[in-house]
Amino acid sequence: MKYPKQKVGLSEGVVIYLLAIVANLAMQLIIGIVAGVAEAVSGNDKFASDNYFQLISMILLQTSFLAVPLIYYGAVRKKNPVLFAPAEKPSPALAISPLLAVLSIFGFIMPAQLFENFLMRAGYNITEMSQYNIGQFILALFVMVILAPCVEELIFRGFLLSGLKKSFNPYIASLFCALAFSLMHMNPEQTVYQFCLGYVCSLAAIKCGNLLAPIIVHAVSNLMALTCGGVLGKYTEVLSHSALSAALSAAGIAIACGAAIFFLCLAMQKINVVWAKRKVAGTAAAEGDGVGDIASTNDTEASGAQADGAQTDGAEKARKSRRTGMLIYVGGILLCLIMWVFVFVASIM
Repeated sequence: MKYPKQKVGLSEGVVIYLLAIVANLAMQLIIGIVAGVAEAVSGNDKFASDNYFQLISMILLQTSFLAVPLIYYGAVRKKNPVLFAPAEKPSPALAISPLLAVLSIFGFIMPAQLFENFLMRAGYNITEMSQYNIGQFILALFVMVILAPCVEELIFRGFLLSGLKKSFNPYIASLFCALAFSLMHMNPEQTVYQFCLGYVCSLAAIKCGNLLAPIIVHAVSNLMALTCGGVLGKYTEVLSHSALSAALSAAGIAIACGAAIFFLCLAMQKINVVWAKRKVAGTAAAEGDGVGDIASTNDTEASGAQADGAQTDGAEKARKSRRTGMLIYVGGILLCLIMWVFVFVASIM
């Protein structure tokens, strides 16, 4: 059954975001209960920390995310959502996406490391990377490199950013989206890097106009984190001989990589413009160009008063919609922030 198309506005985007957070928390509760029961029955107090259980839990959490837009639009609204950056056919601009991920890793890992050190001094226990066997590693690749990037980018750079972009300029919308993305993980030690990665993914989506761009950035970033942990550890160690050298290195490299990312995103936009022009160059010009111009000119004066009134009403509705949407957004942020604080306090106690 085909549903009518509907562009994702601010209200729809933030509602999907908030519902996804609620669904994720509900799934976390269910997983926690299952783990507690399993530990009590089996007598294995490490059941919840088993790698397979953790990876399956991640699959269930991603499934809860994905279920939200499917149910909301498929069963409740019965609409076909139209994103500002759909996952369309690849364009040459997508080739830049892996480079954005590499720059993000090497550009923002040092600030993230400094924030981790700050958390450790406050008593927070940093989670160590899991050691996977072959089967667990293959499953981790599926979860972290395929499933999570596709689902999370659909929610954040698909729905949420589509809504935010309706009411804010691209850079402010990217900022709000990155904040929501970083706090969604509810993991203090990941906050800084996930914020930076979220901002890069948002810019990539906006400048490329294709959801595949942030998916690739996210996937490559996760792949490097999963497979190059030792190299990245050596990288931060070399630059951290002292607190001063670490701070200066973090600031300098982050600024340099941030600038490179910005110009590469502009290059993606330029490539897309050229690509689009070439795609339409071989098609015939639309028939009837200019037809109706006289008629529309004659209609302009007659409809002037009605247009002014409609514009006023539309502006008032837009303001109300923006207020409502931002209240929902703030609700989602506060919910994630509460869980962030809960995780932090639980770790230091």
